[in-house]
Amino acid sequence: MHNNQSSVVPGLNLTSTSIVDQLISLRARRNNYIYTSGIGAHKLHIEAASWNSARHNCQDEGGHLAIINSMEEAQVIRKLVDTADIETIWIGAHDLFNEDEFVTIEDESIYKAGYSMWERGEPNNAGSNEHCLAVKKDGKFDDRDCKQAFSYVCEIRYPQVYV
Repeated sequence: MHNNQSSVVPGLNLTSTSIVDQLISLRARRNNYIYTSGIGAHKLHIEAASWNSARHNCQDEGGHLAIINSMEEAQVIRKLVDTADIETIWIGAHDLFNEDEFVTIEDESIYKAGYSMWERGEPNNAGSNEHCLAVKKDGKFDDRDCKQAFSYVCEIRYPQVYV
């Protein structure tokens, strides 16, 4: 069968120069994630949850709360949030271990991760109880009380999407 379509994987175009991207995209779509080549796969959860519940939900899907590593990834997430008209979402960073030392859920400084656009006046640890990182609709960071309920974005990184 030589019709340039795979009889094994529906939707796979064998004439494409990026078969790996197509395979990753197919896997991501199966789990309702939106795949962006070179960045990863993201899924917006509209239902509000505490930061820790959101973290567990992402893990249950085989991913993690999104870690923004670049301006391009921030734009991908902003587009997801814009489509649902959501004001604030949880992402995968916190300062639970050391005040004002925001790290990703992979224990890397948010500054080393590659994106750290704070809202003016943030982080402010209002009420001495804001330790989890949220992103506002404009793409800027805000520290918030981890027990608050917000929508959230899960992420499956590029290498993990196809394993």
